[in-house]
Amino acid sequence: MKRSDKERLKKIVATWESLKAEMHKRGITPELLLEDEFSQWAVTTPLYNIGEQVYQLSPEFKASYPEQPWNMVAGLRHRLVHDYDGINWSIIVEVLFEDMEPFVTAVNAILAGMERRTQMPNELKIGRVYRHFKGDFYLVEAVANDSETGEPFVVYRKLYGDGGLWLRPLAMFLSPVDRAKYPDAAQEYRFELQEIPSTAGH
Repeated sequence: MKRSDKERLKKIVATWESLKAEMHKRGITPELLLEDEFSQWAVTTPLYNIGEQVYQLSPEFKASYPEQPWNMVAGLRHRLVHDYDGINWSIIVEVLFEDMEPFVTAVNAILAGMERRTQMPNELKIGRVYRHFKGDFYLVEAVANDSETGEPFVVYRKLYGDGGLWLRPLAMFLSPVDRAKYPDAAQEYRFELQEIPSTAGH
């Protein structure tokens, strides 16, 4: 069964915590990792697993968090599998001792946001109109679950043009606007509920 993005994020965190504990147990330092082959073997499989989980994240999910170094982490997978003899261990040391902790901290923050949103599905109002932060309006028609992963998706209709239906992950639908990419956006969230008064006075 295909793992959801949320499950893969949890696997990344769990693998990193296990790797940190093992490095502490073995007394692996940057200096030791540069010289000791057994220490290098000890970190290789966990790093590959983290890279694999990042590589398998959906493109839509990764696009929702463009500030994260997905490509860098996924690249570990390819390097460790296909070019082990050519690995520059100075780079691996930098990744392990400088880059991974901030990255996993960010992953944990993303997970926390996903947890909050999955615990609040009633925040999404079926049959109501939402405004996208770029200005267009949409009617939320339903929430559908992916049959393979169970991930909830919002089914919503354009209130312009051909009135076509769109599908977007619930977590993404309810996510804040990416301020790094859209610093001048007027809305806090990607989609916001609209209160539309009756023209007939109802």
